[in-house]
Amino acid sequence: MADLKRYSGFLDTLESLFRDAMATPNLDVIGLTIKDPGAVEQVRALLTRLTGGKFRLFTVPAGNGTLGGLITVEKTVSEQVSKALSSEHIPELSLPESFELLSLTEKIDYLDKRTSEILAGIEAIDLSIEKICRRWRPIYASVLVWISERLSLLSASASAFQTKMCFFINGWVPSSDIDD
Repeated sequence: MADLKRYSGFLDTLESLFRDAMATPNLDVIGLTIKDPGAVEQVRALLTRLTGGKFRLFTVPAGNGTLGGLITVEKTVSEQVSKALSSEHIPELSLPESFELLSLTEKIDYLDKRTSEILAGIEAIDLSIEKICRRWRPIYASVLVWISERLSLLSASASAFQTKMCFFINGWVPSSDIDD
Protein backbone atom coordinates (compact mmCIF):
# COMPACT_ATOMS: atom_id res chain seq x y z
CA MET A 1 0.00 0.00 0.00
CA ALA A 2 2.84 2.39 0.81
CA ASP A 3 4.46 1.85 -2.59
CA LEU A 4 1.13 2.19 -4.36
CA LYS A 5 0.36 5.43 -2.53
CA ARG A 6 3.77 6.82 -3.44
CA TYR A 7 3.30 5.94 -7.12
CA SER A 8 -0.33 7.00 -7.14
CA GLY A 9 0.26 10.43 -5.63
CA PHE A 10 3.12 11.06 -8.01
CA LEU A 11 1.25 9.91 -11.12
CA ASP A 12 -2.03 11.62 -10.20
CA THR A 13 -0.33 14.95 -9.70
CA LEU A 14 1.66 14.69 -12.87
CA GLU A 15 -1.28 13.46 -14.93
CA SER A 16 -3.20 16.60 -14.06
CA LEU A 17 -0.24 18.70 -15.23
CA PHE A 18 0.14 17.27 -18.68
CA ARG A 19 -2.98 15.37 -19.66
CA ASP A 20 -2.82 16.92 -23.14
CA ALA A 21 0.76 15.75 -23.72
CA MET A 22 -0.23 12.12 -23.24
CA ALA A 23 -2.68 12.27 -26.14
CA THR A 24 0.28 12.04 -28.52
CA PRO A 25 1.17 8.34 -28.98
CA ASN A 26 4.81 8.93 -30.01
CA LEU A 27 5.74 10.36 -26.61
CA ASP A 28 7.49 8.42 -23.89
CA VAL A 29 7.36 9.24 -20.20
CA ILE A 30 10.39 9.08 -17.90
CA GLY A 31 9.93 9.47 -14.14
CA LEU A 32 12.71 10.94 -12.00
CA THR A 33 13.63 11.29 -8.38
CA ILE A 34 15.43 14.60 -8.00
CA LYS A 35 17.20 14.67 -4.64
CA ASP A 36 18.40 18.26 -4.93
CA PRO A 37 15.79 20.75 -6.16
CA GLY A 38 18.67 22.87 -7.48
CA ALA A 39 19.43 20.13 -10.01
CA VAL A 40 16.25 20.87 -11.99
CA GLU A 41 18.08 23.42 -14.14
CA GLN A 42 20.87 20.90 -14.78
CA VAL A 43 18.24 18.40 -15.94
CA ARG A 44 16.61 21.02 -18.18
CA ALA A 45 19.96 21.88 -19.77
CA LEU A 46 20.73 18.21 -20.37
CA LEU A 47 17.30 17.61 -21.91
CA THR A 48 17.58 20.66 -24.13
CA ARG A 49 20.95 19.46 -25.41
CA LEU A 50 19.69 15.91 -26.07
CA THR A 51 16.28 16.70 -27.54
CA GLY A 52 16.76 20.09 -29.14
CA GLY A 53 14.18 21.50 -26.74
CA LYS A 54 11.50 18.94 -27.64
CA PHE A 55 10.60 17.84 -24.14
CA ARG A 56 8.40 18.76 -21.22
CA LEU A 57 9.57 18.51 -17.62
CA PHE A 58 7.14 18.55 -14.71
CA THR A 59 8.08 18.38 -11.04
CA VAL A 60 6.15 17.91 -7.82
CA PRO A 61 7.29 17.70 -4.19
CA ALA A 62 7.88 14.05 -3.28
CA GLY A 63 8.68 14.38 0.44
CA ASN A 64 11.97 14.49 2.35
CA GLY A 65 13.00 17.56 0.36
CA THR A 66 13.10 15.66 -2.93
CA LEU A 67 11.15 16.28 -6.11
CA GLY A 68 9.39 13.84 -8.34
CA GLY A 69 9.93 14.68 -11.98
CA LEU A 70 8.29 13.56 -15.16
CA ILE A 71 9.76 14.07 -18.59
CA THR A 72 7.86 13.62 -21.84
CA VAL A 73 10.10 13.09 -24.85
CA GLU A 74 9.72 11.52 -28.25
CA LYS A 75 10.13 7.75 -28.17
CA THR A 76 13.06 7.96 -30.59
CA VAL A 77 15.25 9.73 -28.00
CA SER A 78 13.84 8.33 -24.75
CA GLU A 79 16.51 5.62 -24.39
CA GLN A 80 19.27 8.17 -25.01
CA VAL A 81 17.74 10.49 -22.40
CA SER A 82 17.48 7.64 -19.87
CA LYS A 83 21.15 6.74 -20.33
CA ALA A 84 22.22 10.38 -20.03
CA LEU A 85 20.23 10.81 -16.81
CA SER A 86 21.82 7.67 -15.39
CA SER A 87 25.30 8.90 -16.27
CA GLU A 88 24.51 12.19 -14.48
CA HIS A 89 23.43 10.19 -11.38
CA ILE A 90 19.81 11.31 -11.62
CA PRO A 91 17.83 8.19 -10.73
CA GLU A 92 14.72 7.32 -12.67
CA LEU A 93 11.59 6.68 -10.68
CA SER A 94 11.38 2.93 -10.89
CA LEU A 95 7.88 1.62 -11.36
CA PRO A 96 7.06 -2.09 -11.20
CA GLU A 97 7.70 -4.13 -14.36
CA SER A 98 3.97 -4.58 -14.88
CA PHE A 99 3.76 -0.83 -15.60
CA GLU A 100 6.22 -0.75 -18.49
CA LEU A 101 3.69 -1.30 -21.27
CA LEU A 102 0.99 0.91 -19.76
CA SER A 103 0.26 4.52 -20.61
CA LEU A 104 0.08 7.04 -17.78
CA THR A 105 -3.71 6.84 -17.65
CA GLU A 106 -3.57 3.03 -17.61
CA LYS A 107 -0.96 3.15 -14.84
CA ILE A 108 -3.22 5.35 -12.73
CA ASP A 109 -6.21 3.11 -13.43
CA TYR A 110 -4.13 0.06 -12.49
CA LEU A 111 -3.01 1.73 -9.24
CA ASP A 112 -6.59 2.63 -8.37
CA LYS A 113 -7.76 -0.92 -9.12
CA ARG A 114 -4.88 -2.51 -7.20
CA THR A 115 -5.42 -0.16 -4.25
CA SER A 116 -9.10 -1.16 -4.17
CA GLU A 117 -8.13 -4.84 -4.28
CA ILE A 118 -5.65 -4.43 -1.42
CA LEU A 119 -8.15 -2.47 0.68
CA ALA A 120 -10.78 -5.17 0.05
CA GLY A 121 -8.22 -7.80 1.12
CA ILE A 122 -7.37 -5.86 4.26
CA GLU A 123 -11.06 -5.48 5.07
CA ALA A 124 -11.59 -9.23 4.62
CA ILE A 125 -8.65 -9.97 6.93
CA ASP A 126 -9.98 -7.49 9.51
CA LEU A 127 -13.40 -9.18 9.41
CA SER A 128 -11.76 -12.57 9.83
CA ILE A 129 -9.74 -11.31 12.80
CA GLU A 130 -12.87 -9.79 14.33
CA LYS A 131 -14.73 -13.09 13.90
CA ILE A 132 -11.88 -15.01 15.54
CA CYS A 133 -11.76 -12.48 18.39
CA ARG A 134 -15.51 -12.72 19.01
CA ARG A 135 -15.29 -16.51 19.12
CA TRP A 136 -12.13 -16.98 21.19
CA ARG A 137 -11.91 -13.83 23.36
CA PRO A 138 -14.24 -15.11 26.12
CA ILE A 139 -12.22 -18.31 26.40
CA TYR A 140 -8.90 -16.42 26.48
CA ALA A 141 -10.29 -13.92 29.01
CA SER A 142 -11.42 -16.70 31.36
CA VAL A 143 -8.08 -18.50 30.97
CA LEU A 144 -6.29 -15.24 31.77
CA VAL A 145 -8.37 -14.81 34.95
CA TRP A 146 -7.67 -18.43 35.94
CA ILE A 147 -3.92 -18.00 35.33
CA SER A 148 -3.88 -14.75 37.33
CA GLU A 149 -5.62 -16.48 40.25
CA ARG A 150 -3.19 -19.42 40.12
CA LEU A 151 -0.19 -17.07 40.03
CA SER A 152 -1.57 -15.14 43.01
CA LEU A 153 -2.04 -18.38 44.95
CA LEU A 154 1.47 -19.58 44.09
CA SER A 155 2.91 -16.19 45.02
CA ALA A 156 1.08 -16.22 48.37
CA SER A 157 2.09 -19.80 49.15
CA ALA A 158 5.72 -18.89 48.47
CA SER A 159 5.48 -16.38 51.33
CA ALA A 160 4.31 -18.96 53.92
CA PHE A 161 6.55 -21.62 55.47
CA GLN A 162 5.74 -24.30 58.03
CA THR A 163 7.38 -27.08 59.99
CA LYS A 164 5.94 -29.52 62.59
CA MET A 165 6.51 -26.99 65.32
CA CYS A 166 6.00 -23.55 63.78
CA PHE A 167 4.95 -21.50 60.81
CA PHE A 168 6.20 -18.28 59.27
CA ILE A 169 4.26 -15.90 57.04
CA ASN A 170 6.07 -13.09 55.29
CA GLY A 171 3.98 -10.15 54.11
CA TRP A 172 2.74 -6.71 55.00
CA VAL A 173 -0.34 -5.19 56.54
CA PRO A 174 -1.32 -1.54 57.06
CA SER A 175 -0.28 -0.32 60.49
CA SER A 176 -3.88 0.54 61.35
CA ASP A 177 -4.81 -3.20 61.00
CA ILE A 178 -2.05 -4.60 63.23
CA ASP A 179 -4.33 -5.12 66.25
CA ASP A 180 -6.88 -7.02 64.16
